[in-house]
Amino acid sequence: RSWRRQTAHLPQPAPTGFDRRAYLATLAGCIDHFLALQDERGAIIDPHKGVEFQYSTPCFAHGAALLFAEAGRDDLAEPALRAFRFAARALADRSAADGHEDFYPAPLAHAYRLLRGRAPAAGLAEAAAPLAAFDPYAIYRKPPGGSGRSGSYRNCKALAGHHMLV
Repeated sequence: RSWRRQTAHLPQPAPTGFDRRAYLATLAGCIDHFLALQDERGAIIDPHKGVEFQYSTPCFAHGAALLFAEAGRDDLAEPALRAFRFAARALADRSAADGHEDFYPAPLAHAYRLLRGRAPAAGLAEAAAPLAAFDPYAIYRKPPGGSGRSGSYRNCKALAGHHMLV
């Protein structure tokens, strides 16, 4: 309610002019770029750092799954599933790149929803298995805080995705 009161006077954003096809084409350019940076484990490797960086892998899993499901990009089924598997394990093991576990649940939940019923069921079940029983209090980096406390933005990101995973 507070946000709505504070922003009610602001104009609505201007339409982009993009339709669904244009957004998918833009996403395809991004995913195709990062596809070349995926290693054999499924991780997206930053070409400058030489290692996985922050939450690139779960976000790649989400984007690739979206193109697989909505744009007929069957070539992305395996890379999406591989990235999902790697990121799900990293979340459950608390080994996410740069300690960014809090940012993994939402893109993983969206990727799972898009892959379910489309990717091989056994492969998706195996990839998602680590997410079934991990303890969020032991995995997420910031304890529950609230507005104005350190980590509150991370809490929001973790909670937004975690509720979709359970």
